[in-house]
Amino acid sequence: MISGFDSNKKLCTVCNERPSYGYSYGAFVCNACKNFFRRIHIYKSPLITPIKPCLTGGRCKIMKKCRDCRNRRCLKMGMTPTSHELPEVLDLPKIISKSKSDKEYSNTIQFLKELDRQRTKTFLTRLSMEDLSFDDLITSNSFNLIQRTTNFKPDFYDWATIDQITAIRFMKRFPFFEDLGTQEKKFFIQSSYVQFIILCNAMRTINLKSAEAIYPDNVDAFTCNACKMFFRRIQSTKQQMKECEGNCKTLRGCMYCRYQQCLNAGMKIQKPLGPQVVSIIKQLLYLDAHRNNRFSAFVPTGDLSMLDLIFSDSVNYTKKMTRDYQPDYYDWSTMDQVCAVDMMKKFDFVHFLSKEEKRSFVRNSYIHIIILCLAMRSLESRSECFVYPGNVDVFPEEIHYMYKTCPTVLANVRCPLVARARELRMTREEFVLLTAIMICNPGNEIFTNYNRHIINQYQRAYTSALVQYCLHTYQQFGPTRYTNILSLCDIINQTFKRFGNVWLSYMCEQKDGNAYTCNACKMFFRRSHTNPAEIHECVTDGNCVQLRDCRYCRFQQCLNIGMVIPKQLKPEVTEIIQNLLYLDAHRNNTFSVYVSLDNLSLEDAIFSDSMKLTEKTPSYVPDYYDWSSMDHLAAIEFMKKFEFFKFLSKAEKRSYIKTSYIHIIVLCLAMRSVGLKSQEFVYPNGVDVFPKEIQVMFQKCPSVLADVRCPLVARIHELKVTREEFVLRTAIITCNPGNEAYTVFNQEIISKYQQAYTSALVQYCLHTYQQFGPTRVNDLLSLCFLLGKAFEGFGSVWTSYMVAQNDGKVKKLHTDFLKYFLD
Repeated sequence: MISGFDSNKKLCTVCNERPSYGYSYGAFVCNACKNFFRRIHIYKSPLITPIKPCLTGGRCKIMKKCRDCRNRRCLKMGMTPTSHELPEVLDLPKIISKSKSDKEYSNTIQFLKELDRQRTKTFLTRLSMEDLSFDDLITSNSFNLIQRTTNFKPDFYDWATIDQITAIRFMKRFPFFEDLGTQEKKFFIQSSYVQFIILCNAMRTINLKSAEAIYPDNVDAFTCNACKMFFRRIQSTKQQMKECEGNCKTLRGCMYCRYQQCLNAGMKIQKPLGPQVVSIIKQLLYLDAHRNNRFSAFVPTGDLSMLDLIFSDSVNYTKKMTRDYQPDYYDWSTMDQVCAVDMMKKFDFVHFLSKEEKRSFVRNSYIHIIILCLAMRSLESRSECFVYPGNVDVFPEEIHYMYKTCPTVLANVRCPLVARARELRMTREEFVLLTAIMICNPGNEIFTNYNRHIINQYQRAYTSALVQYCLHTYQQFGPTRYTNILSLCDIINQTFKRFGNVWLSYMCEQKDGNAYTCNACKMFFRRSHTNPAEIHECVTDGNCVQLRDCRYCRFQQCLNIGMVIPKQLKPEVTEIIQNLLYLDAHRNNTFSVYVSLDNLSLEDAIFSDSMKLTEKTPSYVPDYYDWSSMDHLAAIEFMKKFEFFKFLSKAEKRSYIKTSYIHIIVLCLAMRSVGLKSQEFVYPNGVDVFPKEIQVMFQKCPSVLADVRCPLVARIHELKVTREEFVLRTAIITCNPGNEAYTVFNQEIISKYQQAYTSALVQYCLHTYQQFGPTRVNDLLSLCFLLGKAFEGFGSVWTSYMVAQNDGKVKKLHTDFLKYFLD
């Protein structure tokens, strides 16, 4: 506790009855006395009754009953109309100790708040241009700080320096500091200032709504709530202000000066969402409200089939009239399906679909919509897992009984999606936009080209709306938020599979089944389809009780529930994949077998017809620079194998390689690391992807290198990317038409190549993952975000190393990469 303060005495210095509100108009007073003094001396309104002289001559015991005595007491305590501005921290101890009464009733918390206010103000508005040592900060009584201009953008070192200065300055303002000896002062600061800086950074990070500690280099301005609301009112109402010379000491007393200070601090009104995005969100919220109302208040009449729901113009509902009616699982589940299908039919393009297209459109997505709605409903009811209203479980009692010995199977279905949605704190707007994106799925082979194009346009509109909403709401964290919302699709697909497996295990015990099968039935159908001679006529004419004992009845049951062998990939898609696999095998062979003994530059690698490579001997042990050089050369050679390369001019070839070759290297590095069963980027034989010099340089902060090595490899591990998906994704990155150096003709040719590879990837995913194909395509395309982060990470690390020490060991390929990165 600071000397001179008593935490048990916090009464107002005027009335001595209420706790002190703070330092106002020159004294520590309560809120009532502050407002009384303001009404009398500041506002001077004609509506306020003038003060009448005291009848006792100023000897009233209860001052609040006498305005004259209360006003005299305010003036006696030092309150003046011009003292509304808080004093400087250096003068605060003098004010506190100027009279015995002030010292007795001062507030420790208010004093500390003022210290922190001055520290924050200095941190945000000042800048140190001197290279001060730690001893200088402790011994000097004044710091040469300059006013930071609006155009100046502080870097890490500027923020870190002013952070230390303000922290030490804060600690030196404590009253007992001057009584300490030189060594005691040094020990006092050294023992606490780092912890204090960390605490300040944590509070600043919370105010910035960030998930990690950052300096305020990407925000507009730091303001209190009052200034924020003032600036918003001025901008929205366009209120006229009287011009001022700009020399007002009290900004709150002059609207013009306060507004100019807001502009100087960089404040600006955030642009509202576009009217088209607002219209889209409102329309989707209306559809969702209609769906939720139907689900909560009605029950369907009759036993409806899926075809009835799809093709009927209207469904007959019965309103839940009494509170005594308690819907069971089958009531809630039926209404969930009815409402989901009804919502999907509300989209405009459904009217243009044929009968077969409507059936396929609904069947492909309605279960996913039900799962997402179930998760959002459970989230709003504050449940940890899927649950219907009234705590009705999402599985019937029969399935509960079946899994009573292994409840974790059902828990793995109920919990993950709800937990992730709660972690993200998903809003209703994000929910309806994600629902619309999932509904408008163009990846269906039954759609005609025209209808597929229309549905694709709808999906693009909803995706664009989600992106703009995230950017508007979360600003610099918008792209990360958008990626997190889309990542829910993967959990929804996993939940869909688990729901199917649970029901399948139950239905396989019954005579009748549904369109989902267990793995045993799937493999049986595949074997029977390839070898039909093994199936013999049933001796009971198809009336077998145990399907597994009769191959004929089991096969007929598979056909009855709609099982079909998936079609083969188109010949042109197969040819594209085989060609890319051959190119990648050649690239991998070049990387693994050969080594470059020459110090080649990027220009040499691009324009040389053949590179001089030496085959490695068994005794040769490559180091980092050998592996890294061969990674560069093999990637460039891979890119030069594409047919359109020979039609490019010299400048176009240079730009073509520079734009993509590092991204190809990073993706190949990640795929190779996955093949080596590593959790981070690594070359063969455990060689690190950074040289020893960089590892030594970052040995005190290994997380910097870990942030480069790990995320992409972890994501590829999670997705279990196949070799076919890898080569197609590599080809899409390579054929990037968005380059200003290309002529219009060459740009169109490269665009055609990219479209062909993208189409091949879509068809491969649809063939391999069937209804999960579109989600798989999105997952693979989302790797671009991690690729970009890895590219920036490599560039930042190498730039830091080259600036710190350039000992000449770095090869030309690396220096050329740095030149490209810095450009």
